[in-house]
Amino acid sequence: MISFVLLTGLSLMGPVAGPPLAPSLHPPRQEATSGHSQETPLDRYERLVAETEAANAQWSKSLRALRDAEKAGGAPVPASAWSSPLIPFVARFQAAARDHVGTDAAIPFLMWVTQNGMPMKGAGRQAAKDSLHELVTAHRGSDRLEELSWMLGRLVYFFGEEEGAAIGAGLEKDSPNEEVRTWAVFSRTSGSLENAPVDSEAFQEAIAELRAALAKVDMEMLAEEVENRIAVREKFSLGMVAPDIQGLDLAGNAFALSDYKGKVVLLDFWGDW
Repeated sequence: MISFVLLTGLSLMGPVAGPPLAPSLHPPRQEATSGHSQETPLDRYERLVAETEAANAQWSKSLRALRDAEKAGGAPVPASAWSSPLIPFVARFQAAARDHVGTDAAIPFLMWVTQNGMPMKGAGRQAAKDSLHELVTAHRGSDRLEELSWMLGRLVYFFGEEEGAAIGAGLEKDSPNEEVRTWAVFSRTSGSLENAPVDSEAFQEAIAELRAALAKVDMEMLAEEVENRIAVREKFSLGMVAPDIQGLDLAGNAFALSDYKGKVVLLDFWGDW
């Protein structure tokens, strides 16, 4: 069964130029929004989130009923029934962000679209990328960016090599958050870590920069990922001698890869989880 998790976040809009804004964990409560004369930006955000939670609960209930009916011999669950109930909300969070464009009040709406739209396809995913772009440019001084974690480490993937590198450089320079800056370093150096020759200066510089950045923060999972990538490149790159793998064959006889030195060997690794 597919489930959707509602993440605290924001909505979408196109990139906004300008200097980074001061960080704010919540939008200010003094500005009223159209259509709800007494509603502040935070009130509006909380109302929209409550509506998404209600829609998600109703969707889960309806889908569960359809699946139960199918198991009882009824019609198969239609493909349309699996469509995310959050899709219609993307435009509403976008509209809220546009109402507060360039201000900290837009951040929660942008975050929602970024986090919830990225797993979607088509317009939802594009909305998420647009929201992410605005967050890491117009709002790169916000502490809230830490919530985007892995997305910040893949800026080149989302925006292309040149623009992704420029955005990462901006985050490294202007973000007050050490973890955000570390993700930006990871994003900028990943290309060299993955593709530069192991004996090249670019590869060694990438390792040095990443280890220096990670030494300043408590980011165990990222540190482990980086060291694993380094180990893979240093031990399994083309032309290197494979580790002397040992084990038992199907007949229970012990063997080592070195027993087959000078022969053509096909290694097939598989897992079940």
